[in-house]
Amino acid sequence: LPLLGGTALTVLAAGGLNMVLEHRADARMERTRHRPVAAGRLPVGWAVSVAVTQAGAGLALLAQGTNLLTALLAAVALVTYLAVYTPLKYRTRFAAAVGTLPGAVPALMGWAAVTGGLAAPAWVVFAILVLWQLPHTLAITVRRRADYEAVGAPTVPSVLGEEPARFHAFLWTSLLFSVS
Repeated sequence: LPLLGGTALTVLAAGGLNMVLEHRADARMERTRHRPVAAGRLPVGWAVSVAVTQAGAGLALLAQGTNLLTALLAAVALVTYLAVYTPLKYRTRFAAAVGTLPGAVPALMGWAAVTGGLAAPAWVVFAILVLWQLPHTLAITVRRRADYEAVGAPTVPSVLGEEPARFHAFLWTSLLFSVS
């Protein structure tokens, strides 16, 4: 229960703080314009307060209810998502690859919570989650290319074209099957 609750709170915090950081861009994208902060239904200051409280509670619950390694992994995922991946989205098409890392960390957290450490099977599941996210993200960026271009976010389809993006998705999917 502490693992599930702490992870849920930390993920909620990441989503809330991401909505704050990207509320202007989100308001201009069809896919995200209805998010609470972007749509103006939730004030920025209130969203920050709630999300920071969720992050603190989630990390504390993980530290107290599981172990420090699990809490540290959650903190690394949270910071990487907000301070590395989110700003990179507007600078490079490689941001999606960076974003797969915090997205796959919960697999490591689960292993660490149960065993107190990390071992090869945890890293295999982590790799599967990293590799799954790439074709998934490429599909979204192909479908929503205009949205990303409207906010100046370089994606594989906007930089290289849709056919190369589809080919990249095929390659990542092939690698996913081989790792699986």
